Amino acid sequence: MSEVLKKCDGCGKIKPLSDFPIDRSRKDGRFHWCFDCNKKKASERRKKIKHLDIENVKLKVLLKEWVEAYPVVAVTCDLKNFAKITELLDKTNEVLR
Repeated sequence: MSEVLKKCDGCGKIKPLSDFPIDRSRKDGRFHWCFDCNKKKASERRKKIKHLDIENVKLKVLLKEWVEAYPVVAVTCDLKNFAKITELLDKTNEVLR
């Protein structure tokens, strides 16, 4: 009996069905990316999340410094205006550079 093959949507290679993780919601019972592509995608996701966490921490530190530097303005702002505050921070940092 011949082995069933499937094309990976990640790398485009045709591989045996055993090279794909189980996914019972699909007709063939296997995920559409092979194990190798799944590992690469998961690694990229972890790196992106780590990068976003670092950027988030930097933004929080910057916002704290800004609130300390401009307490009167900070008191009049609320969380609904957070986007405006971050925009102002960006513009302020550009001017100071």
